Amino acid sequence: MEYKPIELRPIFVPTSKIAKGKLELWVDIMTPEQARKNPPENIEPPQPERWEVRAIVWNVENVLFNFEGGETVDLFVTGKLGDHKHQLTDTHWSSPDGHGEFNWRFIWDVIIPSRKENRLLLQVWDKNMVHTNEAIAECTINLTQFFKNAYKNKNNVYIVKQLVDMTLPGKGGLTQGSIELEVEIVPQAYALANPVGKGRDGLPDVNRPPPPWDMVANAGKLGNWLQKNVTGPMKKKLIIGAVILAIVLILALIIWIAL
Repeated sequence: MEYKPIELRPIFVPTSKIAKGKLELWVDIMTPEQARKNPPENIEPPQPERWEVRAIVWNVENVLFNFEGGETVDLFVTGKLGDHKHQLTDTHWSSPDGHGEFNWRFIWDVIIPSRKENRLLLQVWDKNMVHTNEAIAECTINLTQFFKNAYKNKNNVYIVKQLVDMTLPGKGGLTQGSIELEVEIVPQAYALANPVGKGRDGLPDVNRPPPPWDMVANAGKLGNWLQKNVTGPMKKKLIIGAVILAIVLILALIIWIAL
């Protein structure tokens, strides 16, 4: 089958000389004796099967160019497999260096073989609370050969945890950091017998700075900083100032309630 001369013939409608497509074919011309020795081969297409794709986004590294000191970026990752709806991680807030930890699993149900579900697009975004989120890095993983291996062997296929280079969206091959990724392709029967959850279900927790609105965590950081950097008379002045501010706020609250 692999060595047959394949032809592409244009096809037409009687009312037009413009080709309406192409027909892919081969033709065997045999003597009666050759035909008896070479019965027709089974060319039935493979039957579609249901599989599950599990992709784990562990980390992203160095996903910023022209980074200026003192700035931070709020990172999250989206994943889109073929025509499926995209999924997204939670947000790594206040990254000072373009590093983000996620430990986050995406899951898609797919049909194999398929020409529509074999490309995995991963994008790293800068979350913006005021303006539109900005895509700052991306990569596309071609899963075609992995799907073929899975279908042929009827068994799980793994892409081991590894760093994959990313590029700037719309900027050709310009490198923009990397993403640490792990992918597993499993039959539906295995997926039902060994279910896993989306998100961080069953995965290690992350080590991140607290989000900006976590007042408890940020107050603790502020207290540690003051303890290390503020001593002597300045420390006493800050304590007295804090006490006075607390008293003023309490009095203001009492007056507001009385009114």
